[in-house]
Amino acid sequence: MEYHRCIICLGSNTNRKNNILVATERLRKAFPDISFSSMIESKPIGTHSKKCFLNRVAIFRTHWNPTEVKEFFTSIEQEAGRRPEDKNKEIIILGIDLVVYDKKIYKPQDITCDYLLTGIRELDLTL
Repeated sequence: MEYHRCIICLGSNTNRKNNILVATERLRKAFPDISFSSMIESKPIGTHSKKCFLNRVAIFRTHWNPTEVKEFFTSIEQEAGRRPEDKNKEIIILGIDLVVYDKKIYKPQDITCDYLLTGIRELDLTL
């Protein structure tokens, strides 16, 4: 079975620590080899909201394809209470983004964000 390397980022600006910790536990159950950075506070980017985010970077291996990985993330976000209409209100209960899958970068705009670079350095990763 072929395994793929995934680098992800979790973020929340509402009930931040709890939502990140709940997601962390769900991800640990699905991907036992997952490693997490510490939680990193960041200012909102590209939004009018003043609510700071709590972020966390992680790396794991999986045999799932990118679509399966993203669908799993969506299920965790929905379990946390995320609704599509919240984004318009700049409420991010929980966001889990697939940043890199093997060598493919899915979130090139995120690669330059300080919180992501900090987490990548902390986990001693290379893109």
